[in-house]
Amino acid sequence: MFRQTFIAAAALTALAATSASAATLSFVGTGQSQTISNNDLGLGLNGTSLDYITGDLQSASNGLSVSGPAEITFTYLGFEAGNQNYSASMGGGLFEKNVSTVGDSITLLQAAGGLIDFLFGTSSPQNSVGEIANHTTANPQSANYAIGYQMIDADSYYVFFDDIASGDRDFDDLAMRVDVAPVPLPAAGWMMIAGLGGIAAMRRKKK
Repeated sequence: MFRQTFIAAAALTALAATSASAATLSFVGTGQSQTISNNDLGLGLNGTSLDYITGDLQSASNGLSVSGPAEITFTYLGFEAGNQNYSASMGGGLFEKNVSTVGDSITLLQAAGGLIDFLFGTSSPQNSVGEIANHTTANPQSANYAIGYQMIDADSYYVFFDDIASGDRDFDDLAMRVDVAPVPLPAAGWMMIAGLGGIAAMRRKKK
């Protein structure tokens, strides 16, 4: 009985670790893309094609998704914009033009697979105020806003805000990098296995 319990516990722990490590990113778009020519963020995007979603086509069934539970790190990459723009992520993480420093990062836990909770928005001037979210329908006043998506690898994406202030569609009004990593297995799981292993060793010693 003890041997079966130990094997089951080890299998469950291995399964948890495997499930966590399997989390990857994927993107469902709306068929919108554009060759970038004036992106000033120094990421080497000019001349490449960028997928994007405008506010009028944004919904809860498209955007950037993670396949399962994961640690998600948002890293601020900078801005090139006249408007006062910001990005916000699940858990209240915030990057803001003229406030955040390039390289600032926030790491948060997403407990289940699905669309990643983040948005971009403009807080001023008043006639440009609005938001566009990756994970739900955009606000009505942000129909012309857009989020651009560029895959780095299965675990990483660039995401870009275009506030359409001058109609340039250069996707450098605010930018983040999104990275996913396995959820660390709780230390208690390893302690349980170690404890069971110790009991098994003692039982063998008595025999």
